[in-house]
Amino acid sequence: MADKYQGTNRREEQWHLDKKVPISLIFAIVIQTITITWFFADLSHKVEVNAKAIVEQDNSRRRMWDQIKDQERIIGGLDTKIAAIDERTSGIKDSVDRLLTLFLKDREK
Repeated sequence: MADKYQGTNRREEQWHLDKKVPISLIFAIVIQTITITWFFADLSHKVEVNAKAIVEQDNSRRRMWDQIKDQERIIGGLDTKIAAIDERTSGIKDSVDRLLTLFLKDREK
C-alpha cells in the first residue's frame, strides 16, 4: 500500500480522507478556522475604528489650538484697550482734581 504513494504514482491517485480520522477533529478544525477568520475580521474593524478616532482627535486638537490662538489674539487686543481706558481714567482723575482744587480755591474767596 505504501508503494502507490511513492514517486509519480502518487499523482495518479486522488487524495482521500481515511475513515480513522474522527469527525470531532474535523469539526474542531472547521470551528477554529471560522473563529480565526472572525477574530481577524473583528481586529481589522477595530483598527479601522481606531484610525478614524485618531483622525477625529487630531482634527479636534487642531481646532482647539486654533481657538486658543484666536483667544490669545483677542486678549492681546483687550489688554491694549484696557491700557487706553486706564490712561483716559487717569486723565479724567487729573481733570477732576484740578476742578476740585479750583472750586475749593474759589470757595475760599
